[in-house]
Amino acid sequence: MPSKIGSAEWEGTLEEGHGTLRVGSNVCEAPYTYGTRFGQESGTGPEELIGAAHAACVAMALAHRLEEAGYTPQGIRTIAKIDLHAEENGHSIRRVALQAEADVQDISE
Repeated sequence: MPSKIGSAEWEGTLEEGHGTLRVGSNVCEAPYTYGTRFGQESGTGPEELIGAAHAACVAMALAHRLEEAGYTPQGIRTIAKIDLHAEENGHSIRRVALQAEADVQDISE
């Protein structure tokens, strides 16, 4: 399998600086700041990209399992909630809560 690329650039100090996150060959690009990552400012941060990647993997895995069981999903929506916690030596992700909903005909809950 080929290597997958994600990159980030940062300029300035932690709280006053700004950066850009990139996925792939600039397929997706988003600005981020201290406020978008740790505060309430509108925007994104690295943990949201981790959440999106996790959600994408779960959606694809669920589609595969449904197909193996003889069902064809019409659509799958997965949300990943990432809980970032401040700690003495930095921050850590303590929990990822996943919620998936699938539109699948001829199947019961």
